[in-house]
Amino acid sequence: LKDGHKVRCGYVWHRNPIPNETLTPFIVPIVEHTVSAGYGMQTRNWEIDYGYQLMFGDSAQVGASDILGGDFDNSEIDTTLHILYISFLRRS
Repeated sequence: LKDGHKVRCGYVWHRNPIPNETLTPFIVPIVEHTVSAGYGMQTRNWEIDYGYQLMFGDSAQVGASDILGGDFDNSEIDTTLHILYISFLRRS
């Protein structure tokens, strides 16, 4: 845009390297998809940025867990993350 205003958006895909058989509620699966959008502006000595990010992936299903004890057999893990952020930068 003009006059120091910026709009941005993006998408990224990450391969999930964690085998389902080793998942636990303490090891959250890697989110595969990330979508983001942002707006920034510059006025005088200030730069102000706003952003939103959504991270998500497929549900991970564990049949027979490789973790000893069978505590996580027949379990399912789902992960979604929403992030809002704002930043202020003053240049001298």
